[in-house]
Amino acid sequence: MEQHLLLTIKYISEQGVSNGLYKTDFWVFDPTTEVFTSLLDLDEEDDYNVVRSNAVGFTIDGLGYIVSGYNGGVLNSTWEYDPAKDDWEDITGLEGYSRQDAIAFSNGNRAFVLLGRSGSLYLDDNYELFPQEDYDDED
Repeated sequence: MEQHLLLTIKYISEQGVSNGLYKTDFWVFDPTTEVFTSLLDLDEEDDYNVVRSNAVGFTIDGLGYIVSGYNGGVLNSTWEYDPAKDDWEDITGLEGYSRQDAIAFSNGNRAFVLLGRSGSLYLDDNYELFPQEDYDDED
């Protein structure tokens, strides 16, 4: 019996820390040719504050998202990547606690961020993200 692995990963952001420095690499992977291609780095010259470690990522409707993580402190920000423009936009952040080491999953239309920790506080909550909607503090 022949088995096949369906690889659906397209964008790879090499987030994290290496030798004390935050990684700024951003790559696209073509599963048909099995080739990685470098995109614009996420460096200090950009107006972005996407660089972080211990974050989660997912896609909704063809857009990529990086949520939460750590960069000098625990974060709750959410960044949206538009591959057609090769551009990042700071959008409505996670409405829960700032966190790192969370987990996330998406079915391509809906996404959830759950668990993680904020400092020494381990979280057992979960949130559905609505990245295209504005934050409403009355919710």
